[in-house]
Order: sequence, then C-alpha cells, then structure tokens
Amino acid sequence: MDTVRDDAIGGDGSITIETGDAGVDVFDRAVVRVDGPIQAAHVWQKARLVLGPRADVKGPITVYGGILDLSQVMFGAPIPIGGIAVGTTATLAIVAPFGATDLHQLITYQNLVIYDAVPVYENEEEIGTLNTDGSFNITATRQVAFRGFDGAPLATETIKLFGAATAPVVTVPEGYRFVGWDQPFDYVTKDMTVNALFEPIPSSDVQPTPPAGTGGSGGAGSAGCASVTKPSKVSSRATLAATGDAVPRNAMLVAGMVAAIAAGSAVVAAVALARVRHHS
Repeated sequence: MDTVRDDAIGGDGSITIETGDAGVDVFDRAVVRVDGPIQAAHVWQKARLVLGPRADVKGPITVYGGILDLSQVMFGAPIPIGGIAVGTTATLAIVAPFGATDLHQLITYQNLVIYDAVPVYENEEEIGTLNTDGSFNITATRQVAFRGFDGAPLATETIKLFGAATAPVVTVPEGYRFVGWDQPFDYVTKDMTVNALFEPIPSSDVQPTPPAGTGGSGGAGSAGCASVTKPSKVSSRATLAATGDAVPRNAMLVAGMVAAIAAGSAVVAAVALARVRHHS
C-alpha cells in the first residue's frame, strides 16, 4: 500500500484506524477500516471505507467513486457521523448488513446529500437504491409458492425482499380441517414454499344428521305431540242468575248450546239443540 501523505491512503491492501486527529482520504482500491474516532473521511475511485461498531466520525463522510461499507455496524447501535454526501456516476455502492432497510438503522447524521442514484448491496446482492431520506428503495424480489392438500399448488406470489406474502384461499377436503401453515411468510428473505397443514376431524366431533320425521320441537316428527287446551265450559244460566238479568228460556238454551260447541262437546251440543226444538 502506498501512503502519499499522513491522511491519504491508496493502493492495494487494507488498514485499520482506531483513532485519528485529522481526516483520511482513501483512494485507488485501498480498504480502510475505521474503528474509533476520526475527524472526517473521503472515499475516491474504487476505494472502500469500512465503519466498524466503534467508529465515530466527527465531521462528514463523502463518497465519490468508492464504497461506503456499513456491513459491520450492529443493528440497534447506530454509529455517529457528522454528515454524509454520496453519489456520482462513479460511486460504487452503499453496503449494508442483510435485513437493513434504512440508513438510520446503522448511522446517525445531521445532513444527508445524495447526488445520483446509489445502489445498495446486502450479502453481495444489489437489493435497490438509496432514497433521499435515507431509506432503501428495495427492488429485489423473492417468490413464495403456496401448496395445499397433498402438495397441490394454490398460488405463487412475487414480493419485494423483506416484504410479506398474502395467503391464498385454502380448499379443505371432507373429513379434514385446516390448521395453518408450516412456516411464517410475513418477512420474506428468500424464495420459499409454504405448505398448508391439515388434520383429520375426530369422529366424536361429527354431529350425526337426525333421520327424517324425528326432528325437534316444531319439526315434522313432533306434529302428533302437540297439546290442545280446551276452553273451560261457561254456564250462561249461572252468569245470568248472578247478574239478575231476565232472558227468554229459549235464549238461555241457545246460549248453553253455543257454550257447549265452544267447549268442543258434540254430545252436549246435540242435547241442547233438541231442547230448543222441543220448546219452540
């Protein structure tokens, strides 16, 4: 590795800086790992600047034609940077740990300047580009295939990396019930096949169908069991005597006949009718 001056590192090879009183220029395929406080960093040509978990950059980082490697940064413990400017036609990439979807998960900064579309790589795969707000515009996709009973194809969905698939409608064969899927698909990181899970319905859970003519209350089999409450007999003679009303004898007999018919007694009604004819 050729060292042009104290703050400029170029050539083939790599070096780790644990502290620096000045900024560092990285160029010409050099790899510099920062694992402590430095003042600033500038990356040119095909050089790579790697920020370790303990990196602390007081000033700005500019990436013009090189690679800013954040793959060593821990999720949930972003490292501080004074500011960041990236993007020219020669900028190679931002490298992030697999699963990252935003710069804010990895670094804190006061200013972000993006001049051109900057590709983002994770696990050596270009997953998308860097948005002006620091988020990643993810364009990489994965396929999720759903399988039903006996492996029958249900659907195949193409979704964005780290996205969620949508479950299709499941056809359940007779005698079985659907109990779920064999793996989650709400955060997809690879092509995958998801299988529907079924279990037999125990015979004790199956309710037998009652035979015709033996239904429950109100059904066809209960018509002959209905009870009929007959109205109680009313004595017109007693009612009239109690109130003191005077009516013709024939009218009293007719009233008795009507009461008998209402009571459902055909015999009593016939006798009452004969008395009417006798006294007429």
